[in-house]
Amino acid sequence: MSIIAIFIPWISWSVSTPSGPINKTIGLHRTCSSINGESICHYYPQKEDCHTSDRYFCSMWRSVGFMMSFTAVMELATLVAYVVMIAGGREKREKGWKVLVFMLVLVGVLQCACMSIVVCLALPPIPPIRIGIDI
Repeated sequence: MSIIAIFIPWISWSVSTPSGPINKTIGLHRTCSSINGESICHYYPQKEDCHTSDRYFCSMWRSVGFMMSFTAVMELATLVAYVVMIAGGREKREKGWKVLVFMLVLVGVLQCACMSIVVCLALPPIPPIRIGIDI
């Protein structure tokens, strides 16, 4: 799933106009626009996008891209550890589960962090709630 999430767009939308439909997709590393059937793709976010007031968005989006790539590497390492554990002797099978479980939990936590960062970037900030009575 992580490898697919790296390459497949996370956000997409379409708008119908009198001149034809406009489609836009945004992934972790690329964005594509399709106007009148002509598709244009480039890296996302662009350097010039990150020099404005949206520096926070750019740094967080790039951090998510890095973390998703890191989780893909960790998943491959987990798969190798699983094969070594199963192919090894009885002692590796008995002791290897601790390492394997730790690696799987680490991957899961990192993926949850990535998803929560993307959701927090997409939602507007929530105003603070005041509890109590003002006198």
